[in-house]
Amino acid sequence: MQHLNGIYWLLANVPAWATTLVLSTGTLTALFVGRHRLERMPYQVSYSAQIGEGVFFVVIVLIAEGILARGGTVPDWLYELDGDAHIALMVVCVVVGLLVSYATIELRSGQAMDIYHDVVIGPAIAYCAFTLLPLISTSGTDLEWGVTVRVGGDGRAYQPLGGTRVLRHLGQALEPARVAHRTWSPCLE
Repeated sequence: MQHLNGIYWLLANVPAWATTLVLSTGTLTALFVGRHRLERMPYQVSYSAQIGEGVFFVVIVLIAEGILARGGTVPDWLYELDGDAHIALMVVCVVVGLLVSYATIELRSGQAMDIYHDVVIGPAIAYCAFTLLPLISTSGTDLEWGVTVRVGGDGRAYQPLGGTRVLRHLGQALEPARVAHRTWSPCLE
């Protein structure tokens, strides 16, 4: 068993329901409540922010959590990072978010929830992308990798046609997975 650091330790030791609760509260709920209370808008400003970020966090993080639960291994180059390196990576993501927020504040409404998005949600997405995508690509099944690419790419995994295409081939994709050497699954093209 690998000694896990950073987000890998968190996902291996925190129940899936708690992970989902924290991520959905930090993204979907925080944006709705913040827009309503701070900006007096009773809605989220875009579907892409509402659906995309929620699906990305919940699906990608839960896929990674499932991989770790069944004994998947973190790639060596990421496994060698200690807890301090994970903290440093998250700090870099937050600093980039601050710089993006500062540079683009005049181009947007500049409201509190835009800043929250740039400083909290954006960096969390970047950190998860840097740390979880390599895990999913090396230890995930073809279905897990295909869903990850679809959710992170153009979002068709949660739209009716994309979802139907994935579900139609679910039986084929759930055959014993090739983990060591990945081949692209035709059901996701």
